[in-house]
Amino acid sequence: MTVETSSQLLQLDRVSGPAIECPPISPQAGATLGRATDCEIGLPDPSVSRRHASIMRRGQQWFITDLKSHIGTTLNAIRLTPGQSTPLADHDLLAVGPWIFTIVLGETPSRKSIMTEVGTPSSQRVERVSPTELQLAYHRLSLLIDCAALINRATDEKTLADALLQSALEGTGYHRACLIRPVGAGEEIEVLGYLSSDDEGSDRSFSRSLVRMASCGELACLTSSAPVPMGASVAALRITDAICAPIYVGSSINAYLYLDNRGEEAAVQPDAASFCQAIARVGGLSLANLKRAELQQRQDRIVSELAAARDAQGLIMPDERGTVNALTYAMCMRPGRFVAGDLFDVVALEAGRAAVCLGDVCGEGIGAAVLMASVQAHLHATLLRYGEPASALNAVNRYITERSAPDKFVSMWVGVFDLPHGVLRYVDAGHGHWLHRPAGQLPQRVNQGGGIPIGIDSAFRYQAQLLSIGTGDRIIVYSDGIVEQVSAGSEQFGLKRILETLKDCRSADQDIDALFQALDNFAPGEDLADDTTIASIECGATGGNAQP
Repeated sequence: MTVETSSQLLQLDRVSGPAIECPPISPQAGATLGRATDCEIGLPDPSVSRRHASIMRRGQQWFITDLKSHIGTTLNAIRLTPGQSTPLADHDLLAVGPWIFTIVLGETPSRKSIMTEVGTPSSQRVERVSPTELQLAYHRLSLLIDCAALINRATDEKTLADALLQSALEGTGYHRACLIRPVGAGEEIEVLGYLSSDDEGSDRSFSRSLVRMASCGELACLTSSAPVPMGASVAALRITDAICAPIYVGSSINAYLYLDNRGEEAAVQPDAASFCQAIARVGGLSLANLKRAELQQRQDRIVSELAAARDAQGLIMPDERGTVNALTYAMCMRPGRFVAGDLFDVVALEAGRAAVCLGDVCGEGIGAAVLMASVQAHLHATLLRYGEPASALNAVNRYITERSAPDKFVSMWVGVFDLPHGVLRYVDAGHGHWLHRPAGQLPQRVNQGGGIPIGIDSAFRYQAQLLSIGTGDRIIVYSDGIVEQVSAGSEQFGLKRILETLKDCRSADQDIDALFQALDNFAPGEDLADDTTIASIECGATGGNAQP
């Protein structure tokens, strides 16, 4: 049993939208978001599709896929391509219908700070800035342009935060500036950057009232123009002026630009509010561009990795149709959304025998492809050396276990067809997905034999099992990609459909074509979630089937 830790979970932290329950998402199970009652994350709103999007983890990476929803799914203000899996990162903003969520991956280093209530005492008032005041920024256009250029040169969030704060202090007359980000829908915030022109750099408390007003989407100011005594909290913090501007990414607030003065009265520029709002808008555009570029880089890495993995598979796969000694085989492998590392090989042996192997590597991407290539190459060599499946797998198991990570393993089926003697010697190492179809009969499962996948225990010893075979018999071996492929209604293809599809097939070619056609009809337009490999091996005549 796998014990999940909090560092492996994904949490959807609700920023806005109706109150709902969002349980942590397990890396083993993943989650479907949608209006249907069987969705793990229920989003009860008419604008949300029944099965709107899915979140799953492959290897060490979380992905989100829009399930061809009606209104679409947005990540960091970018609409996702339906059916295409997009990698997720910490602090991504996910928008589905009326909801906006922050992606929280495990336990990240805390940068949270609690907002201090400096309140709205009788001597001060929190007010929105009037449109007239916002027009006062024109006479300082050159400074704004210089600040915008500095901000747009930022290459990551840290440099962007530094540029925003520097520009805000230079153009407003404030002494303290912070870039803060709300954490969920609560009162906590994350400090992205801090800059002070005086000695008050250790106090990072904020006006909760000011930030709360800015969360409504408008610039907010805290002034001391009323001639009445100040409250105790404001007097203790010595705040004289403050301003807070929301920073938008797309249609949602991603951060706040917060400035204040403390202690001696400072010369705040008369158009500080409009300048601050302009800087916040430039910062929002720059932040959106950074997130868009980051998202594209993630997608490009995934595409490049999958292309490399598919190339590795293609280089070592045998022909899809062929004859080895008296065996005739047909095989087809379709890469899945993540390329999981299926392997298939046919090896000619001495005395008219032939070996066939099909395996499925745990994991995805280039790492799985490299492990797949290593296993296939080593297994090919050991089959030629030993000519027997158990000895070959024992050698490969020792080799892989000593050289791979503990969580990397390969389920495998290896069979040596000895047609002159009418016998199949096979080892099923944790695979289980294969059928025997005697000539003129229906396909049937073979339940005898078995063992653990290779790469788990180097001391495990595999034992070959025997199956009598004759001319016209077929062995159909397949990966779990076909069994576990789900339809739009979340139903798995399953073994029953495989048996039903194969019952009228008369050759190895028909087995392969019929199964993939049935898979396409079952989940039309759906990407395969996993590599799907199917092989059908037909036993030919050898001039007699003497028993061993």
